[in-house]
Amino acid sequence: MNIEKQRKLIDKFYQQYKSDLAEGYPLANETAVVEFQQAEFGRDSIHASTQYNNWLYNLSDKNYRCCFSKDKKVLGQQGSIAFSLNTPEKLIDGAFAIDLRVNNDWKMKGLGVALIGSLINRFELLIGLGISDDAYPMFKRQGWLDLGTVNFYLMPLNFKAFSSPDDKSNESLFLKIRNTIALFCSHFLSLINRIFSKTAALVQIETWNISDVEMLTEVQQNNGTRIQYSTDDLNWRFNNGPFAKQYLKYQVQINQKMVGWVVLKQGQWKHKKVMAISEILVKPTLYKQLILAINQMSQKLKCDAIIFQGLNDEFERTMYKLGYYKRPYADRFMIYGSSEILSSFAKTKLHWKIHFAASDMDFCITQLNEK
Repeated sequence: MNIEKQRKLIDKFYQQYKSDLAEGYPLANETAVVEFQQAEFGRDSIHASTQYNNWLYNLSDKNYRCCFSKDKKVLGQQGSIAFSLNTPEKLIDGAFAIDLRVNNDWKMKGLGVALIGSLINRFELLIGLGISDDAYPMFKRQGWLDLGTVNFYLMPLNFKAFSSPDDKSNESLFLKIRNTIALFCSHFLSLINRIFSKTAALVQIETWNISDVEMLTEVQQNNGTRIQYSTDDLNWRFNNGPFAKQYLKYQVQINQKMVGWVVLKQGQWKHKKVMAISEILVKPTLYKQLILAINQMSQKLKCDAIIFQGLNDEFERTMYKLGYYKRPYADRFMIYGSSEILSSFAKTKLHWKIHFAASDMDFCITQLNEK
């Protein structure tokens, strides 16, 4: 089925359910929305919290949420995080599709298609990251382009990086030897490069302001197909949300001169204390100095590992040379747009620069357990 026929089918279901769809936040029946979110995500889930939904849909006027109700009961929802995408041809207004949920009794009736259709009617391009195996067939039937997965990298800083309370396989002698060698190689590569290369300085900041606009424009210029941030976007994403306390925001300096920024997220992942590389806003020529500085900072803060998920060919090659290992934890990556978009830059994964803070990928880094 070609994209035009698929679009007609999506619109058919959208029109079928349109009269019972409501957009915005908060809705008149917001209490019913919360009840639905608690049932779908869990009673104590961040997704059902007022703080999370207020941040997404009230503190930003770009993001969009659509809910389906019947007989005063909410039975489905679709959320989004809007973005501007810098491409070789032009800026594209798009959104990450997030938090799609449909009541079990309403599955396989076209409601999920209609909810996604509400985004398709609003944005030029949609990106889905972390689409589940259950939802995958529906996305394929709609004409979403499957680009495989993004990539996931881990830098072990101690033996805890390899361990999990639920996995006893690491207790075998072979794996202990393998992990020892891996840890030694990572530390050796990092040490050698620190000796023979300059390391950037990381100066912690609280916020971005109007004086940062010129530098922000410079580091994002001609830097591949990537999300284009404004200072307001950065402050909303890293200072206003429910995860704000976990983000460590740094100005990157070389020889005491500012050259950009990096955002790290400290927390817990798979029972480990990790430092996630959430956003990178420096020129590619400075990736090596930046990664060495991140390594030092993470060791100083006694993290077990550093992790990165996304797509950035130059950054990934630099990580690999500095002792990072590619791991099989990456999210599925799918996109939807016009036939013109899908047949151009978008179809080649190497063209993309997507970092851990894209969509809701780094939400998996939870707060450290208080002891």
